[in-house]
Amino acid sequence: MWLTIGKIALIGFLVIGVLTLIVAYRRGLKRTKGQRQQPPDPNLGPSTMRGVPPTPLPEWAYWDENDENPDPRR
Repeated sequence: MWLTIGKIALIGFLVIGVLTLIVAYRRGLKRTKGQRQQPPDPNLGPSTMRGVPPTPLPEWAYWDENDENPDPRR
């Protein structure tokens, strides 16, 4: 009797666990799908981390190495 109850409890636990994983995966797909619909901005970098605002590139990132004196303080 206890063995039968244990089997049923184990099967129920596994079914609930699998359903939880499926629901979490589908919610994640919806979340990333909503992020991908916006046009990407190359100045902001990747937007894979949620809740962290993207940081724009600093001014020196746009300087060309062939410029003679990009920084007037030098």
